Amino acid sequence: MRAQFVNEKFTDDSDAIRDMGIGIYSPQYFNSNQELYAFLYDIIPTLCHVDQPIDVISKYSKLYFKGNTLKELKAYMNKYVTMKDNLHNENSRNMSWWFFNAPAFYTYVKIRAGKESKINKTK
Repeated sequence: MRAQFVNEKFTDDSDAIRDMGIGIYSPQYFNSNQELYAFLYDIIPTLCHVDQPIDVISKYSKLYFKGNTLKELKAYMNKYVTMKDNLHNENSRNMSWWFFNAPAFYTYVKIRAGKESKINKTK
């Protein structure tokens, strides 16, 4: 693994710990897919080594994501993500890749990135 240096000034509006990806490699627990999608959206730049979450979206209509994005998400989710089981509220299950809805997450990324770009344009 090569050394990486952080040459970034953090503002009062940013969370330095989250921006650097500290803490994402620990067990994560979610009650709904929306919570999971929001978390994955926030960590995709760190996980996939891109500047913005929208950068993982493929330009081709038949593909949802570029390159190894889904492979990296699969490995991350199988290792760290646990979802609350709707059938047995006191039990949890590890997030199996088969339960992940890639088209829904693709839509979530496009919508949220679009909203964030509109907000940034008005500033």
